[in-house]
Amino acid sequence: MKIVQTGLTIMIALAFAATVLAGDAPATKKTFQQEISFQIELIKKVDVEKLKVRFTERQRKKITKEMIQKAVKEVGSYSIDELVHKVEPGKYKGQLTAKIKMKNGRSLTTFVLVDGAWQADTLWFK
Repeated sequence: MKIVQTGLTIMIALAFAATVLAGDAPATKKTFQQEISFQIELIKKVDVEKLKVRFTERQRKKITKEMIQKAVKEVGSYSIDELVHKVEPGKYKGQLTAKIKMKNGRSLTTFVLVDGAWQADTLWFK
């Protein structure tokens, strides 16, 4: 399944974002596929500020307009199933985590549950 920008995709992503921010979303593979899809939409729009809040505080200052503009070309070359193939739940310093593995076996990013919202703790695009 290739990532396609449609009104439905955006509506699903926005509904998902509201649910995750409310802390009601289960941490399933689909949860993270939707989150990465939402981040891809923000990258394509070069929406720096909305993308920053999807990441942990320590990563936010690293996200720049220039970085995102370079990433636009890359994000379209993978399907969501290639990017989010496996989720490895865990815990780090008392916080729930979810390591996202790509279909090729490489790590994409790790999400951390912060105040009821899953935030990416590594920059998976560059």
